Amino acid sequence: MDDTEIQLFTLPGVFDVDAMDELREWLSNALEIGEIQINGAEVTRLVTNALCYW
Repeated sequence: MDDTEIQLFTLPGVFDVDAMDELREWLSNALEIGEIQINGAEVTRLVTNALCYW
């Protein structure tokens, strides 16, 4: 059995999609180490500052 530690990233209850750079950087670094697990159980709302024009 492999003894590598699984890297855990827990998303906050209110997740700002404009902060995806932080998640992408963490994932990139964590994948170099080994396995990862993302916990989104606490997410109740996604927010963004992006403007949409229809």
